Amino acid sequence: MKMKICFLLIYILFSPLFIYSQKVEIIKDTVCLSGECFELQELKITKPIIYSKIQTTFDLFDNNEIFADYKERLNYKKKVFKDCKSLDELRGYGFEHYEIYFNSNNLLYISITVTSYRYPNENSCYLLFDLKKDEEVGIKLLKNKKKLIKVCLKKIKEKGYSEFLVDYNTLSQYRIDIDENGEISDIIFFSDNLENHNDPNYIDLYFSEVKPFIKSKYLKYLHQ
Repeated sequence: MKMKICFLLIYILFSPLFIYSQKVEIIKDTVCLSGECFELQELKITKPIIYSKIQTTFDLFDNNEIFADYKERLNYKKKVFKDCKSLDELRGYGFEHYEIYFNSNNLLYISITVTSYRYPNENSCYLLFDLKKDEEVGIKLLKNKKKLIKVCLKKIKEKGYSEFLVDYNTLSQYRIDIDENGEISDIIFFSDNLENHNDPNYIDLYFSEVKPFIKSKYLKYLHQ
């Protein structure tokens, strides 16, 4: 299964004068089945719209139920395990594991990874949220998007990728990398619109190429 990349931001520094955070925690529990134990995680956050988005990032439950409280959702995950009679019944199941990369200045950046318990399949999604507005930042990080698409198309032509299609959805799926000196080096955009599967599903741009398209209210927090 192709890894789903929604958004990855590797490194952001905030001025000490402006640092502010809201409490967000990764709650962990363990459940055992047929002598094998598994770690379950749930994100404890008090923002209802953000929490709903986190829950719907991956389609995990048949009933698509949205929980208001992290305890209820964690208990439901445990119930799914307990309802299974054997490890074979876990085929196709996989629950989230979280990483909190930063929680400062009302910006929360996390990754969500789901790995199937019985198959070597892994999906990952990286999300940036505005805690003050209770919303995902996503593509709102960028400005002059049509011009940025032209920059991407030029780079694609240079790379010789024949079937790599760039649209707004492509601009919403990206990763920001840093080098060993702590400097931002590249921004990588990912595309689901790939007709030629021999081509990579990403386009790599230098940070200097993308920097003019990052909105100033976010760019001022990026360390470069």
